[in-house]
Formats: sequence, structure tokens, C-alpha cells
Amino acid sequence: MPNIMIRAPEGVFDAEARGKLARAATAVARIVEQGGDDPRQAALTWVTFDEVKAGHVFAGGEDPLEQLIPVVVFFHYPAGVLDDAARAEAARLFQEVISEAR
Repeated sequence: MPNIMIRAPEGVFDAEARGKLARAATAVARIVEQGGDDPRQAALTWVTFDEVKAGHVFAGGEDPLEQLIPVVVFFHYPAGVLDDAARAEAARLFQEVISEAR
């Protein structure tokens, strides 16, 4: 079952947004892995938020937060579960749910 880590600058997502994003990320995993609706299966998908302290994020040596919010998603899934098309769909769906959560 997948483990999903979402790394973003501290304070970008409040508690409500983190909950919404965790549920959406779990749904993305279920879609791309073609999982069923069994809640026991969803319980095996772990989502962790890693908040990077202010002043610890740089792009080109500068703080990018005035222009963009860098959010990185690490999506670890069992070997052989996703093909190239499913990985591309996961990337598209994660981009979508992160934009909606913000």
C-alpha cells in the first residue's frame, strides 16, 4: 500500500486544508492503483505532511515564497503496481488536488 509524503513550507496548509488534502491524496492512490472501496484498504494508505520552516526553502539561492509555493509530493507505492500511464495520471491528479486544497 502507498505512503505519500507532502512537503511544503510551514503554514501553507492549515489543519482543514491538510485533512482535505490527505483525503484527496488517498483517493488519488486508490484511483491510480485501481483499488476498491473497502475502507480497510484505504486505511493502509498513509499520508504524512512535512512542513519546512520559513527561511529554509530556496530557489536559485533566493526565497521563492513571494512568487510561488513549492509543494513536493513523494508517492511511494509497491513495485510493479503502476505503469507509466498510471504514474502520469498520479502526477496530474496530485497537481489538481494540491491546487484545490490551497
